Amino acid sequence: MNRTSQTNGTKAFLTPISSLLEDGESVQHRTGRHPASLLPFAAIALILLIPTYGISLILLIPPLIKMMTCDYVITNKRILARQGIWGRNLVEVPLCEIFEVCVGESIVSAKFGMGRIELKDDHQTISFKEIKRPDAFISSIMRARTEEAA
Repeated sequence: MNRTSQTNGTKAFLTPISSLLEDGESVQHRTGRHPASLLPFAAIALILLIPTYGISLILLIPPLIKMMTCDYVITNKRILARQGIWGRNLVEVPLCEIFEVCVGESIVSAKFGMGRIELKDDHQTISFKEIKRPDAFISSIMRARTEEAA
């Protein structure tokens, strides 16, 4: 069963991922957005730096917050994806319901060790964009599924 929920308030931001784990559940892999995902925004901000007297640096704030508040976790039972500050979005997908895992990397993103992963189940496709080390994330999914089946 896929579960998508949204929680509000700073309490959700401060809640550690360990409080979301069920009995007998343990974290197998944890990652987030790659810092290189800021490069396009940083390039634009630098180009506009002098003409805007430094105000263009404000362009970096939203992607920086997005990168810092993104949390992708693989446990021995499910995958959790949390994102956001005030309205925390939480997506949960049980490992047993995933039937396809796809990875996408451009030449540039592969050079930085970043990519996009899509998980498909009966109900939806969930994308993990600009993820750090997508190969390690997929390996952890496969390892957790193997251990769950055993």
